[in-house]
Amino acid sequence: MIFTSVNEFYGFSLIESIGNSTPVITVKKGSFLELNDKACGMFIDIDDHDETLRFLESLTQIKQKEYFKLCQSAFQSADKKFNIEKNVNDFILNMKNEKWK
Repeated sequence: MIFTSVNEFYGFSLIESIGNSTPVITVKKGSFLELNDKACGMFIDIDDHDETLRFLESLTQIKQKEYFKLCQSAFQSADKKFNIEKNVNDFILNMKNEKWK
């Protein structure tokens, strides 16, 4: 999935993509810097048209094994950062710990 918007508010579509094991390509701006990482995606500089063209051409040469590794890493990254059950449990645990301080 390629995200070139520089005005994305938070990046819910990026989270949905990596949660479905889809590697992402994003711009180096805004929330994408926080949400994307090299383990599950790639960054492009859309202000440099030559670099962007070379990058897009290089995608045609990506090996299947490398692509599947990115897919797996995308899902693992989403599960680690955005797993609702884990996050709710962590929140409850933190609230309990705060209560007893």
